[in-house]
Amino acid sequence: AIEGQKRDFPDGIEECGADALRLGLLAYTSQGRDINLDINRVVAYRHFCNKIWQATRFGLLNFPADFSRPSSLEEVHTLLKRRSTVADRWMLLKLHEAVSTCDRAFRAYEFAEVSTAVYNFWYYQLCGVYLECLKPVMREDSSKEENAQQKATSLAVLFICLDYGLKLLHPLMPFITEELYHRLPDRSKVYASADKREATGSISVARYPVPSSTSRFADEIGQYANSQMTIIDEIAHSTRSIRAALHLTRERQDMFIVCGTKEIYDAVSQNIRELATLSSANKVEGIDDSTGQSTFKAPVGCLSKVINAHIQLFIPLEGLVDIGAELVKLEKQHARVTDSVTKTKAQIDSPAFQKFNAQLQEQNLKKLESETVELTKLEESMKDFRDILTPEMTVKYFKTKAKDIQDSIDRCDKSIGKIKLTFPTDPTKAPNKKSLKMLEDEETEKKKFETDLAEVEKKLASL
Repeated sequence: AIEGQKRDFPDGIEECGADALRLGLLAYTSQGRDINLDINRVVAYRHFCNKIWQATRFGLLNFPADFSRPSSLEEVHTLLKRRSTVADRWMLLKLHEAVSTCDRAFRAYEFAEVSTAVYNFWYYQLCGVYLECLKPVMREDSSKEENAQQKATSLAVLFICLDYGLKLLHPLMPFITEELYHRLPDRSKVYASADKREATGSISVARYPVPSSTSRFADEIGQYANSQMTIIDEIAHSTRSIRAALHLTRERQDMFIVCGTKEIYDAVSQNIRELATLSSANKVEGIDDSTGQSTFKAPVGCLSKVINAHIQLFIPLEGLVDIGAELVKLEKQHARVTDSVTKTKAQIDSPAFQKFNAQLQEQNLKKLESETVELTKLEESMKDFRDILTPEMTVKYFKTKAKDIQDSIDRCDKSIGKIKLTFPTDPTKAPNKKSLKMLEDEETEKKKFETDLAEVEKKLASL
């Protein structure tokens, strides 16, 4: 055992602390009494402790010296009605959802579910989204009344999230939560709804959050904010993925978002600042195409990304990325969607389709409709890229395409080799039908790739 430990941890095991170990063990409780502990998971929870510390520090750096904590959640609700952002309303809804999940899971002794709910609240929702949305708000000029009101609302929401978030987390991570709880501003005050035990100042005797206290944030306004933030997050996530894939982590580019429905256009146009912040964009412009009659024309050198059947993203990338390589990616995506459309159509046209239940029939029809729209947008994007290809880009595009096809041929060769290894060594015994069919399919696909490669090489030679 000692030799195994030395081999697995040549530099020893990192110090993680009691809080990280407690949360790590509680997260494993869904697996039964025997735990195959991964120390790397405990190390990750130690990094989570640092995330909590930094989030609280962000609040302490932005709370003014004369900051007064809200006297009740009703006061915060009033501030939301006066002036608030979609992120404020969304964050408080997520707080209510976390409180509800923790309350239900604790009653059912589902400690792993509690740890997941609190982790997601702090890591993904508070730190990953809300704090990022707060940064531009905190930079606004407070001398303007509307900015001062917005900042007051956001600071109140942030305080509630930190205060309730620490209380939710305290049974799982008692030490860091106690330390940070005492650092929150205006600790001398007590919530009007709390009992006298909170006057002692310790989080250990503070009232644990209950769903009935935060349910006011799950109203229609909160639900509407959630639907808008879902759209914003989907666009921002796609944008960040594009930037990461193209290694554009420092540049802040413009974004043009073509919206296929009024709901999506409203979410984009009403929340430009949040979308620009979460997408690391310089400027965001929403284009309403809910009627299908938009006259928008993408600027030269734009990368097009079809997020779904109703959202298309354009990012100007001329001079920053290889346009030819992006065109090859779009063509591969087009081939995949085309194949899926063909299979779905064949299923719908088959006699057996009428025997499917109504729900399954509707799902297939909606899938076909959505994929057809996606296919059209992909074709438009490919046309846009081909239109901006210069002669030099064209040569590079065909070279990239040739390499991509050759890689596919190499993969087919490997698959063919693996299939042949399964054949009997005795020449008198025939391979099974399944292996022969797999071999036939691979060889057919290889021939198709070889034909495509010959055509690309012919085009390259003519340039």
